[in-house]
Formats: sequence, structure tokens, C-alpha cells
Amino acid sequence: MTTQPSPPHTETTAVELSIAMLSSWNAPLYLMGSLFLVGTLCWLLIDPRRPVFGAQS
Repeated sequence: MTTQPSPPHTETTAVELSIAMLSSWNAPLYLMGSLFLVGTLCWLLIDPRRPVFGAQS
């Protein structure tokens, strides 16, 4: 049983484009850091005592 070789990688991601255009990893790292920061701030706004959906009657 032989395995077929995988096709070459043809998709280009936003990270690959930014690294190619800016020749630096700074932009993708700052982008990911800011997304994690926004996620953290959103997480802090969740009130665990309040129901997600209206109270059932």
C-alpha cells in the first residue's frame, strides 16, 4: 500500500501576506495580542449570576 504525496500548499494566509509585505513578524504578533486582549475584556463583562436567557416562568 503506497500513500499519495500531499498536494503543494497553495493558499496564502493573512499572516503570510503581512510577513511578506512587511518583512517582519511584528504585525501578526500585535494583531494576535490585540485579539486576545479584546477577548479578555469581553470575558470580564460576563456576569455569572445573571442568566444568559430570560428567566423561565
